[in-house]
Amino acid sequence: MHMLNRRFVHVLLGMFFATAIAMAQPGATPPSAAPPSATQPTATQPTATQPAATPPTATQPAATPPTAKPVNVADYPNVISVACAGDSITAGYGGPAEVSYPAQLGRMLGEKWAVRGYGRSGTTLLNKGSLPYQKGPMWRILGAPPDVIVIMLGTNDTNPGNWSKKADFEADYKDMIKKFSDLASKPRIYICTPPPVLRNGRYGCSEANILEEIPMIEKVAKEMKVDVIDVHGALKARESENLLPDNIHPNAAGSTVIAATIYEALTGAKPTEEVLKAAIPPQAEVPLDQSRTEGK
Repeated sequence: MHMLNRRFVHVLLGMFFATAIAMAQPGATPPSAAPPSATQPTATQPTATQPAATPPTATQPAATPPTAKPVNVADYPNVISVACAGDSITAGYGGPAEVSYPAQLGRMLGEKWAVRGYGRSGTTLLNKGSLPYQKGPMWRILGAPPDVIVIMLGTNDTNPGNWSKKADFEADYKDMIKKFSDLASKPRIYICTPPPVLRNGRYGCSEANILEEIPMIEKVAKEMKVDVIDVHGALKARESENLLPDNIHPNAAGSTVIAATIYEALTGAKPTEEVLKAAIPPQAEVPLDQSRTEGK
């Protein structure tokens, strides 16, 4: 297992840097949008010699959000507390807790940071959705105000029953951010684009609706002055690697990609090989091709 993890770290690191370099090149074309559970927005801002980006379509997401501003560690004399709000993807559905993305992120960040996951399966961003996050685990975060909050919701909102209420999506997101912003800790808030929904999806969740959500999320972030983390794009760029075996939930390797993407946003630095090695403990018996067949 140790050898498997080491080989996985080398492969993942190579892919992580290769993708980052490719996306950094001028005129780089974003991967086309695909399957269910979140996509990758990527496009260059218009300039005097550059036409405006084509509006998002079912196969083309919106432009890549601006680079998130990292947390200034010097502003925090004590351990920096991070709360990860989300659904089953944040909860680490389908695998042991130690390979969920919040657990991996905590090991990547090290002792200066304390990361805690507040994921609950099936939750929605929509307050009139099938299982509103604001009526559940959100209150646990409000009761223990953290320094940083990372929100990744929206996947369950894309099924037809919930997405029929999409007119409320932006207002409900602003409402959540406002409640978090009002905490005494004055937390830094980051909101993530949801992972892609691949192929035929699952539970009625739809990639086409994820692509509708992304511009809404970016608009909310701009208006509420919070940062966006492009988790959708990071996973979409690695679609061929089978990181979402059931089309929605990440396996251990997929959770590492999510954690590494958020790590870069929080620190302003790409994870080194040493950091990636720390993500999955050697004793974690998790095959890289693990599949998930239940829950959401």
